[in-house]
Amino acid sequence: MTSSLLDPPATSTQSQSRSRSRSRARPANAASAAAAERLRTTMAAVRVSLSWFGVRKTLTPDQKAQAAESFGAEGAFLSAGKKLLDTRHPAYRAVAAVRHHAVAF
Repeated sequence: MTSSLLDPPATSTQSQSRSRSRSRARPANAASAAAAERLRTTMAAVRVSLSWFGVRKTLTPDQKAQAAESFGAEGAFLSAGKKLLDTRHPAYRAVAAVRHHAVAF
């Protein structure tokens, strides 16, 4: 009897009976077969999905016009935005590092 990742986890008696039945038909390389069996019984496959938030936001047309007045320019020709988070803050950098490691894994 084989199991896949979609099967529910086996109870301890089921896994013991499976391991006994597999031990009779072990391939020549018993060490790798034992490692594979240990991985099958103790690990699970997962898919990690992250939604990352933006750190900058564009200004509204009214805000652009107000900023342009201080420079003596027209709001339509001004490119401006506001920073929502300080990306140099140690806490932000720590969270970004965790995200990087999770995605790289």
